Amino acid sequence: MSHVAGDFTGIVRERLAELDEGAMSGEAPTVDDSTATDTAELVSDFNDLLAALRTRGVLASE
Repeated sequence: MSHVAGDFTGIVRERLAELDEGAMSGEAPTVDDSTATDTAELVSDFNDLLAALRTRGVLASE
């Protein structure tokens, strides 16, 4: 492996370790599959998914 490739690999490894420290901590609630039959229900299901992702720390809170 070249010096440049080794340095790059090390940088990526360090950055991934930093992300692992804070990202995706905790456990998100289970979100059921959507059974929406109209747009309003689909929007509601999508908002439930976004809330679960925020709870999990995948998305920042508003």
